[in-house]
Amino acid sequence: MKIQLRLLRIFAFCIFVSSTIMLKAQTPDPTKMLSCGEINIGDKLYSASSFEGSDNYTLAISDLFYQLPAGTVTNFSFIEGQLLIKGNQGFLYGRLKLSKNGYGVNPVGSEWHMVLQLDATTHNTPNASLGQPKSVTDQWQYFQLNTTESKLYNKNRPTEPITFQNLATDFIVQVGKGANNQNANIFGASSNFDWLYASSGGSGKLAITANSICPELNASIAGTATTCPGESTTLSIGLEGKAPWEVIYKINSVTHTETVTSSPYTFKVTETGQYSLVSVLDDNGFYAKVSGSATVNNYTLPNVSTLPTTKTICSGTDATISISFSGTAPYSLTYNDGGSNKTFTSNSTTANLILPVGSYHFTAVGDDNCSKAIDYTVEVKKEDPLSIAINTPDAFCYNNGKVSLTLTGTGTANTANWSKIGGAGLLEVNGISATYTPAKEDEGKEITFNVEAANGCTPKATATKTVKIYNAVAGFTVSPEPVEGLYIPGIEYTFKANDQGQANYTWDFGNSNNSNEPVVTYTYSEKGEYNVVLDVKNEVCTATESMLIKVRSGNVLYIPNVFSPNASNPENQVVKVYGENILDKNFTFQIYNRWGSVVYRTNNLTEAQATGWKGSSKGEEQENNVFTYIVRGQFENGESFEKTGTITLAK
Repeated sequence: MKIQLRLLRIFAFCIFVSSTIMLKAQTPDPTKMLSCGEINIGDKLYSASSFEGSDNYTLAISDLFYQLPAGTVTNFSFIEGQLLIKGNQGFLYGRLKLSKNGYGVNPVGSEWHMVLQLDATTHNTPNASLGQPKSVTDQWQYFQLNTTESKLYNKNRPTEPITFQNLATDFIVQVGKGANNQNANIFGASSNFDWLYASSGGSGKLAITANSICPELNASIAGTATTCPGESTTLSIGLEGKAPWEVIYKINSVTHTETVTSSPYTFKVTETGQYSLVSVLDDNGFYAKVSGSATVNNYTLPNVSTLPTTKTICSGTDATISISFSGTAPYSLTYNDGGSNKTFTSNSTTANLILPVGSYHFTAVGDDNCSKAIDYTVEVKKEDPLSIAINTPDAFCYNNGKVSLTLTGTGTANTANWSKIGGAGLLEVNGISATYTPAKEDEGKEITFNVEAANGCTPKATATKTVKIYNAVAGFTVSPEPVEGLYIPGIEYTFKANDQGQANYTWDFGNSNNSNEPVVTYTYSEKGEYNVVLDVKNEVCTATESMLIKVRSGNVLYIPNVFSPNASNPENQVVKVYGENILDKNFTFQIYNRWGSVVYRTNNLTEAQATGWKGSSKGEEQENNVFTYIVRGQFENGESFEKTGTITLAK
């Protein structure tokens, strides 16, 4: 592209001899021309040459050297030059040759260097005579000469620059298309100006031709794609210039670099987000103008409601599976029936799938955009006719808590109504099962349980079960009672179960001796501690009770309080004195009737312990009655004793 440069109207030159002007760091070196590969992205580079006229000059300055006749014009022409546009700044620079009317140290043919810094301005006044409609000039860039940062000097005398001042126009360079909206191949402009050098001054003209060096390349990416998650789509980047290209682009905020060999460049992507070009550099080192963006989105995957694991149907019918879809219609459901794959389709978000008896494995759900793998297995079963029985034992132990009532048989009951006949306990229903908590009054009684059940295929099925409630109590008593908590060796004790109506009794007297009677007599012959255990059992119950028997040692004295000459146990037919450590000395044992008459007396300890009173006095048997006894004596340790009590004679 060609651009147009103008230096308009009058501006002044001032020449400073005593100081050197320092250029900013970004100012190009007038002796080094740039290549297109050396400029930054977005920069524009043009060649600058002298205006093609009768004198082919770049600068025409009058009265530059006072030694020459007044009105002498000194001309400068480009040896080489460039115009660099960097956004809101431009630089016109290069090497010039003094081509006409030099003098002294500045002869014809001497080399001069020039750098003009250009700053952007908002000037926009079309020149109608040149065919410049505002629709064209609106697209141009305008730059003004920065007099502070611009200079011209003999390369051998850099400390004596010519500087520019007092510009009368608001722009010097316009960048854009030429007259009538056509690209200008050559454009020359001449401008008058005033200048000062030391105490001298004059005027001059500037004329420049500029031609584009770097081609204007374009690269673009565009488009919007929506894919299923995990799937790819193809994007395309249009490229201009020479292959290969270095393409730098961003996916969201992450930068990627690719070397591309052909245009358009197509590539597959799976990542969602925004795709945009950062830069494109062709093999000639030219940067392209990048534009556009592409967007990749994902569809929301379709879904299906959770399917039942089991569906039970009545004989002669099929199962109806209710399905809810999400996504974009139409929908599909893929499954295997054990022999082949099937596909169910629906245009509605809700649908019913009809299936006969069998096993079905569902593997995928799809909609108009995507498909998603699923894993459901549905068993469609035929319901057996409902036939029930109550599952509970015929007998139950009261102490075992609750009677569990469940249903067995064929088919599956959906409802159950429970009732009972008899029983004072609590019947509790839990869905199709129940429990019964027996009451104390239920012991030994029968309770009848009734249930009426149904399901979707069988309207009514009934069952009845009678259960007897049992109980077992293992408590027992021991007589006679212990003396001061202790039992006496040699005394016959009666062990009697409290509940004598059970099936089995097992006594353990703590010394390997046993009995299986509900009432048993037992005599301990040795001192010690014995754990007496009674186990009671019936048809369903078991109970255990234990008692610690302490058989004493030391000073012991015991007189039974009842006897009968007709007892089966000889020891219970007489009244004897039982004890240990008793002395014969001073021993007496007397028994009185209720009128105070002595019916038995002995001072012989051996007789009292071995023979005792058999219930007669002076050869006559006494009638049933209550008698009083007194026993006196001493123990071996010298302790005296006297004990009084009553004895009942029971024939």
